[in-house]
Amino acid sequence: SKLMPIGNNILAGASGQGDTGYDIDQSLRFNSADTAFMHRTPTVEGNRKTWTFSTWTKRGDLASEYIFAMVDGWNDEGWFTFEWRADGGIHIVPGYAYNQYKTTELYRDFGAWYHLCLRCDTTQSSWSDRLRLYVNGEQQTIVVSSTDTSGEPAQDAIFGINDDAYHTIGKYQHGTKYLNGYLAETYLIDGSSLGPESFGETDSATNQWKPVEYSG
Repeated sequence: SKLMPIGNNILAGASGQGDTGYDIDQSLRFNSADTAFMHRTPTVEGNRKTWTFSTWTKRGDLASEYIFAMVDGWNDEGWFTFEWRADGGIHIVPGYAYNQYKTTELYRDFGAWYHLCLRCDTTQSSWSDRLRLYVNGEQQTIVVSSTDTSGEPAQDAIFGINDDAYHTIGKYQHGTKYLNGYLAETYLIDGSSLGPESFGETDSATNQWKPVEYSG
C-alpha cells in the first residue's frame, strides 16, 4: 500500500467534500488484487475489556472484506473481526463461539467517506452498552446475524483485541477477504471507550459529519 492524497482535503461523511475545519492530508489505498494489508503484534497485552477503534473509510466495491481483526486461536478470547459485508452492511464477530452481529443499515455509496467508531466496554452491565457502533456520528442498530454456543458476551468478557498477538488491518490472519478501498485517520484507543465526538463533529453549515483532531 502507498499513501494517496485525499482530493478534497476534509473528509465529510456524506460526500468527502468541504473547505473548513480539520484537514486529513492523506489516506491509505488498499487494493484487494494486490493482497495488501497491515499488521502489528503488540509487545505487551493491553486492556482487553475496554477500547475504541475509529477510522474514516471509503469502499472500493461491494464484497465481504475485513477492516480490522485479531485472530490468534479458535476460542472467544482469541478472535475478533470487524468487516464490510457484500450486502453493504457491517459485520462484527466478537469471539469464535459468540453470537455474530450485523447492522440493520446498509452502506453502498462508493463516493462516500464513512466514519466508523466501534467502542467496546464489557464492564458495562447491559449488553447494549458493551459493544456500540457509530457511523458518521450516529449510533447504529446491531442485531444478531448468527447464534452460536457462547451466546452474547457476558459482562467483563475478554476479547482478542489488545492481546499481545497478531492484529491486522485489511484482512484477517486465517483468510483472505482483503480490503478494497481507503482508510484514513485510524485509531485503536487502548483502555478507553470513546464516542464519535472524540473524532468528529457535525458541520453547522452543511449538516455533514466531519473530522476533528483527536487528542487524548
